Amino acid sequence: MQELQRQLNDNIASVQQQLERAIADAAASTGQSFTVIAKDLRDAETARKSEEAALKSSTEHLCASLAAEIAAAEQGLADKLAGVQSEATCEAERCTAEFASMGAESRRLCTEIETERQQARVSTLGVISEMNELRDSLARSALSHQESKASLSHLSAETSSLQQCMQEEEMAHAALSDALAHRAHGLSEQTAELRNTLESALAHGL
Repeated sequence: MQELQRQLNDNIASVQQQLERAIADAAASTGQSFTVIAKDLRDAETARKSEEAALKSSTEHLCASLAAEIAAAEQGLADKLAGVQSEATCEAERCTAEFASMGAESRRLCTEIETERQQARVSTLGVISEMNELRDSLARSALSHQESKASLSHLSAETSSLQQCMQEEEMAHAALSDALAHRAHGLSEQTAELRNTLESALAHGL
């Protein structure tokens, strides 16, 4: 459009220059008549109008051609834009579907991780509870071992004391047995003497 306007301005300027040169030539030429000058002026005006008409027709044709080209370009751009919008819509739908799938997968993984974490926590608590029970059992076993050791020491001391008492009783029993045996032997001897005396007395009495 700017190029067309520039051409139109150039043509108008050219016609005005021709008209001015014709008027100048007419004024400078003293040998021409007023009729010739008027005819030249009418011819110049007619040429100018004819050129303006031709320029106007050319301009209208150029404007129509440009309008058609612009319309075609706009239609092409609209078609391309529609295609791009369609592709963008498809891509957006695909991306939305992928994002939805990724979101679902992410939620599933988060759920699995949370489940595993809870299971690990439960397992850890179970292991800790078992370790506490085992520690308590070991403590009870150690306490029972200490009590058993103390009881064994006490029983050992009692056994040693009983053994000493038995040895003392055995020694006392042996001493008593010796004393009884010595006493029995003495009584046996006394009985034998009494018997001999009784027998002798009886024999002398008869």
